[in-house]
Amino acid sequence: MTSAHRLGVGGLVAVSLALGSGGCGTIELGENIIPPNIRVDEDRFYCEVAPDILVAHSCATGGTAACPDTNCHGSTSSFRLSRTITLPTCSDGVPSGPIDPALHDDFNAVSLFLGSDAMSSPFWRRPVGADTHPCVVFPASSAESDLIASWIEGEP
Repeated sequence: MTSAHRLGVGGLVAVSLALGSGGCGTIELGENIIPPNIRVDEDRFYCEVAPDILVAHSCATGGTAACPDTNCHGSTSSFRLSRTITLPTCSDGVPSGPIDPALHDDFNAVSLFLGSDAMSSPFWRRPVGADTHPCVVFPASSAESDLIASWIEGEP
């Protein structure tokens, strides 16, 4: 007879609870949990990320060669982007005119999908196919993925 048979179901539950609670402690997070403050260059978003990633790959409107027959982030996703935006004119990486409110909304939407580093960020991982996404928008070894990674990491 095995030890499991000798203990019976009730005994196994008691042993499991004792072993499970004795080996690991818990960490009290406190009452005011504050997520990490991820800061990215907003100007670079308007002058590089939005035009070279969101607009160039039709992220809001879909129907690109990489993602045919999709509506993407215009209406079917929880990550919503504006279908029509006006990109600013930029000089030395800084917008030289007013920012379209829809583009500002897109910056806020993208900011919610950033991780503490590029490789953990859904904004990098999903379009390269590292996480669930309807299609691979561009490979992980592309100029687009490098742009996203350097933007998140704060590199030039």
